[in-house]
Amino acid sequence: MFSFDFNDNPVKLYGIWPQTPFPVEVSIYGVCSNQCFYCFSNLNRAAAGRKPHEKNPIEKVIAGMENAMSDAKNPVGYFLRNKYPVCFSNTTDPFMREEKIYRCTEAFLKYAKKRGLPLWIQTKGNVLVEEFDRYADLIVPGKDAVYITLTTLDDDVSRKIEPGAPVSTARLELVRKLSDRGIPVVVACNPYLEDWAGDADAYCVAVKAAGARGVWLEQLHFSGRQAEEIASAYRGYVQKANVFPMFHVKRLKAWYAATEYNGLDFFPSPYWDSYFGDRAMFPECADPAWFGEAAKLFTVNFDFVRRIHESSLNGAPVYGPDFEVTKGARPVAFSWRPVEEFFKEIGLENPILKTAPFWVPFNAKQVADHREFRARLGDEAPLYEILRYFFNHPEDCPNFLWYAAMGQILTDFDTNTYPTNSSGDRIYVYDPSTRHHGEREHDLSTYMRKRSDYVHL
Repeated sequence: MFSFDFNDNPVKLYGIWPQTPFPVEVSIYGVCSNQCFYCFSNLNRAAAGRKPHEKNPIEKVIAGMENAMSDAKNPVGYFLRNKYPVCFSNTTDPFMREEKIYRCTEAFLKYAKKRGLPLWIQTKGNVLVEEFDRYADLIVPGKDAVYITLTTLDDDVSRKIEPGAPVSTARLELVRKLSDRGIPVVVACNPYLEDWAGDADAYCVAVKAAGARGVWLEQLHFSGRQAEEIASAYRGYVQKANVFPMFHVKRLKAWYAATEYNGLDFFPSPYWDSYFGDRAMFPECADPAWFGEAAKLFTVNFDFVRRIHESSLNGAPVYGPDFEVTKGARPVAFSWRPVEEFFKEIGLENPILKTAPFWVPFNAKQVADHREFRARLGDEAPLYEILRYFFNHPEDCPNFLWYAAMGQILTDFDTNTYPTNSSGDRIYVYDPSTRHHGEREHDLSTYMRKRSDYVHL
């Protein structure tokens, strides 16, 4: 009997957790028929030699969620019970054309509505565009929000790069229909390529007119194995990928100016936002108020980086309106203790949870060994200790607090080691004056010479 390829599990912790505010991902379908040439999901499957098949999996999805919620120590269940929105789905489009055959998404939306589970729905539209009335009442204002990918305003370009998806004008109309029903919509220029997106002002005017609340921007990038699977017709685009930094400063300034002028939230990922004074209001443009009073978003990384940023000038803005660092801004040194104190301050619970679900492929560039993770934490551990492990092992998970460009791990380049404090925790430096191109770790010798210049948390 055939089944969809879920990377073994249709209900899981989000693959880039804990950087995302949505800890749980649900993938209804195991392969996407939008045929976007840059699709990391399908490229990863091709690179691994997997050939996914089709079968209605909705029973497996719902059973997995119910089993997780009935298990007090299952982290997926913990986040579901506490009404953290479900990312539905980052892996494949839940409204791709196969939905007309299987109606798995329809069944899941009915289940989520009955259960009161808030959803962060990621889609290009497809069946939702064609059969909007069939699904409209299943997407609930005050519980759900929708993320619609719009890489370009040009229908001819979208036909070429995303041949199985609706054209751009149809997606803008979907934004309008959802917004008219009170559903918050974020438009994602993801992946961003200047050739596709065009003028920032024109883009923002169009999506604002359709009713979007924000713009989410991310660069085009491929791993080596993914690039090998891309058709030769797109090799020119591949050559523009993996260039760091992908966003030119002037280009990003134009997007900040355009979104702010049009009353849109803007989120170019925490890494890039830190270059501009952490101006984004919410991670992934997602306002917690959209999901209801009972819902929570896992924004602890985003919030803590903002706290560090404010500490560099005792709460005053570090960056002026021209995005230049304000004179007197100081670097901030911190280790794990202030992070844990911050968790307590904001009321983050510290339940004992099973550790295995936290070990996911955080980053395609990482080749991490889970044996130390298991040896340190065992089968179960408090949530704080799980997060502390990743704080101290950026080689396993580079997407926690240090995902801000200004946050760099302290390194002794003479010995090629990472210094630790008396508790065995690594030390990080948040330097608002950093203007480097590429990853760079903070040098211990510089830190020791200028220690008095730092704010110490």
